[in-house]
Amino acid sequence: FFRLEDSSWNIGRLLKPSTDTSKEIFDKTILINSLSLRNGTLSLHDTTMYHSDDTTQYNFKRLDYHNFDITNLDVYLKAKIKYNDFSALITTIRFVSLSPQFVLENFRGDFHVDEKGISAKDVLIKSTNSQIDFNAHLQGENIFEGLELYNLKQDTAKLTFTANEINFAELKQF
Repeated sequence: FFRLEDSSWNIGRLLKPSTDTSKEIFDKTILINSLSLRNGTLSLHDTTMYHSDDTTQYNFKRLDYHNFDITNLDVYLKAKIKYNDFSALITTIRFVSLSPQFVLENFRGDFHVDEKGISAKDVLIKSTNSQIDFNAHLQGENIFEGLELYNLKQDTAKLTFTANEINFAELKQF
């Protein structure tokens, strides 16, 4: 993906714009039984942020979300997408980033968002020097109506967190 100097994204030039102007709710369910991506590359370059010779603002020790490349990208998941009801079972996401140097060995989890709440089960984040496992659940919060921090005091939140190893110097890059 490239953001050009006129602030348009190259993806916008690759896809034909929709001519559908209806305001109806999309009432179909999209099921992705298996999505696999092996040995992919993902690049994002926002040319409005830096000029080609401007490295004074660039921090090479942290991931710059305006300018990055990841390689050896593997993704394995299944998902369900429905109006106000999303779920994804991610069995593996892994990649290598060369700048900053970072290896995500495995990211996995079972995620669900609907009008009744948000859940993340059996989440694992494993890098070269860190491993974090957690389960999280926020019941009673409908994020499709917006998220107000004040309302969170009325909702039930649960978090179970286990960290076998945490290397903050490695993780703070992100």
